[in-house]
Amino acid sequence: MRSLLAELTSDPIAPREHASAVRREVVEAIQRMVMARRGRSPAAPHFGMEDSASIYEHGEAGTDLLRASLEDSLRRHEPRLVGASVQVVPGTSSLRFAITGVLHVDGRPQSFAVEIDAVSGAAR
Repeated sequence: MRSLLAELTSDPIAPREHASAVRREVVEAIQRMVMARRGRSPAAPHFGMEDSASIYEHGEAGTDLLRASLEDSLRRHEPRLVGASVQVVPGTSSLRFAITGVLHVDGRPQSFAVEIDAVSGAAR
């Protein structure tokens, strides 16, 4: 992520490079949300996901609780991603989420999609 000083003193970024940088920043923000546990930060109590132990306690309902908490966190804390939707990716060996929405970069809407591993935070 570029600092404010770097943004102010650098040459303008080409639109394609800027859109790519915004997408990368949003993916990194989502990865931080996936790795954060909801309720652990007094400053942002709705940031992150519920504890993954809920899967063991509640089975499939626990998976939906994780999905819903991530979707809620995205809507509250990532304003660049409009209409965020989180779905469980079926048929994978670990829990993965497919996240879709629309990014508005320089006033232009662009579709956004990424898959995130719920345990490691790795993105595809």
